[in-house]
Amino acid sequence: PASPASSASTASPASPASPASPACLNRQLFLTEQWGFFKMENRPLESSIALVMTPTPTKKEQSIKYSSPTLKRAEKALYCSPFQPALFVAMRTASVPLQIIAGHTGIEQGYTQKPLSERRAESGLTWLIEVGLLRREVDGQGITDSFRLTPLGRQLIEKIEQGDSRPKPSLWDRIYNAFNRWLRLPI
Repeated sequence: PASPASSASTASPASPASPASPACLNRQLFLTEQWGFFKMENRPLESSIALVMTPTPTKKEQSIKYSSPTLKRAEKALYCSPFQPALFVAMRTASVPLQIIAGHTGIEQGYTQKPLSERRAESGLTWLIEVGLLRREVDGQGITDSFRLTPLGRQLIEKIEQGDSRPKPSLWDRIYNAFNRWLRLPI
């Protein structure tokens, strides 16, 4: 019997390994997608069968669409955080440990404007996790003290890098963000 790859690639009825040949007993291999997984199925041959291959979506097509309130809340949390855009740019390519963000190291790296204690830095990062901008890095032994961007965080950082200036949050934005943090509102 022919492998699924060779069966799918040869479709002429004259070849002995062809899905439509008598050796295959009127059966044909189908590539089907279910819940994001592909599987090969051997089904009875129908009268008119066409193998259609669709192109893989590009990175832009795969981006997640977030609701307007989610984006606004995430933007406010990002702009009201004590962290600078350089931190989020660094998190886009690699995880950043808490020890590098906190203290004078954070200022030297351009991640903060003033030194933050580890507790305050972790509190700010935890809020950004709850908003959906960040996630904790996980290794083979469990959760680490390093952080990375989520797809939502990547979208906002790309928007900032494309020329959208980081607006200075108004007093109302800061109150709104502090109130949400205090209540830990999910929306």
